Amino acid sequence: MDNGKGIEEIVTKLDSVIRLLALDIIMRMDAESCTKTDQIARLGAAGIDRNTIADIVGTTPETVSVTLSQLKSERSKASRRKQNRKAEDGDTNQQGSL
Repeated sequence: MDNGKGIEEIVTKLDSVIRLLALDIIMRMDAESCTKTDQIARLGAAGIDRNTIADIVGTTPETVSVTLSQLKSERSKASRRKQNRKAEDGDTNQQGSL
């Protein structure tokens, strides 16, 4: 067997396994409350590439990229708000002990 052909066959089989695992992730989600954004977020968190996510969810890689970017931005904003609240709570506690 030619090594190049053997490697291509392994890559093809691994791609199939990745797709099956990604589909399993989607199938385990609550179908009624699950949006495409939820599916994209879950698959992105699982490390699935944008092209594969797009193919599985039925959208474009560009839409997946935008969605993942928006989700990342939302998480970042939420993290900053949480840090600000902790800092404000710390200031309040310090003032109360003076």
